[in-house]
Amino acid sequence: MADGDLQARKRELQEKIDQAQGTLNRIQALSNEYWGILASACAAMNGGAWFGPQGRAFGAAAAAHQGELRGSLTEAVESAQRKVAELRAELSALR
Repeated sequence: MADGDLQARKRELQEKIDQAQGTLNRIQALSNEYWGILASACAAMNGGAWFGPQGRAFGAAAAAHQGELRGSLTEAVESAQRKVAELRAELSALR
């Protein structure tokens, strides 16, 4: 690869890294923010907030959905982290 092409590719990769890092930061911030809100709301409703069979069923469903959401948020953060790492490795290989 010619030096000019190499430099252009490095700049392109750096721009992608910057964008991916910004996306990762935003995903992480939203994950932390919304997880904290959900966790505190669910914690406030634990311990006697649900009465009767339907109430307990609702509480159990809410807890299950909370776990699913946490898994999805974690997956989104980890996916963005992998993308940033891949781009950084690709840039490092060019240096």
